Amino acid sequence: MTIFNSIHKKIILILFFLYSTLVLSAQTTVPAKVSYTLSPMINLVVNTLDNSAFNFTTADMMEFGIIKYNRTRVLVKSNKQWMLQILALNADFTVISGSPSTDVPANLIQIKRHSDSNFYSLSNITPVVMQGNRGDNFTQGNTFQIDMKMVPGFNYDQGSYRLNIVYTLTQL
Repeated sequence: MTIFNSIHKKIILILFFLYSTLVLSAQTTVPAKVSYTLSPMINLVVNTLDNSAFNFTTADMMEFGIIKYNRTRVLVKSNKQWMLQILALNADFTVISGSPSTDVPANLIQIKRHSDSNFYSLSNITPVVMQGNRGDNFTQGNTFQIDMKMVPGFNYDQGSYRLNIVYTLTQL
């Protein structure tokens, strides 16, 4: 009986190996390729959070200026490092009302990131430049607020003025 069990075990073992070999040899692996194209991607959103005018009503305001904190929010999405250039569209403000005899230069407006300490004057020639890293608007530094400051002094006629500002986002 032990011989039968031993032979029986050997036959089962041989059949198992034969079956495993047949099953393994019946498998086929086929490679497949996946490809994609990733284009340069850049997106800029500029939201004006405080659209109120700079309203100079006192001598101190005229002399020391008004700061509008968090006036604008900028959101950047880019798959490369980026540079944001901010320019005045014209060299001077446009007169909305009144009849001033003097031009009001764009460089009276100064801007900075809210987190920075130094303001930079706007110009229609030399842009104010800010830079950041690839990523979406949740990437550190890709969403920020801009503070604006204006100090007109006493050299300009009364009236209402407007200045258009252009934001240009470029991948580096």
